[in-house]
Amino acid sequence: MAVAAPYHPAIGDEVLVISQGDEQTYVIGVLKGSGLTKWSVPGDLVFEAPQGGIRFACEQPMLFHSDWRVDIASKRMTLRAARLEFAARSLVQRVGNAYLWIKGLLQVKSRRCRTLADEDFLVKAKRARLKSEGDFNIDGKTIHLG
Repeated sequence: MAVAAPYHPAIGDEVLVISQGDEQTYVIGVLKGSGLTKWSVPGDLVFEAPQGGIRFACEQPMLFHSDWRVDIASKRMTLRAARLEFAARSLVQRVGNAYLWIKGLLQVKSRRCRTLADEDFLVKAKRARLKSEGDFNIDGKTIHLG
């Protein structure tokens, strides 16, 4: 195999060969391959493009895995997806301000729910309803109705 990249050929690959007689045949290129290309380095690996960008593109799922942590640092980040799913045992968010624009329904389902505001708390709607199967407490210095 004279292919420079760390490519592991698979059955059915279309390759470019050169030969000298019937016994000496060498693969010098892969025209269409379905095998695995694996880069393995003993230490850290850095992809760097100081004057340009880096792009990863594929037709199949792209997986990132770390046994410890994945950090992404950027001045700006955009995620675009038809569907975005998060699965975590714990989610912690720290932001200066957060804004959500939702066309349809926003639903939060939890065993318990708590909202804490150091200053004002405003709920504004065309219609509003609070419903409780048990006790419903309103505690305030002054309560204004109407």
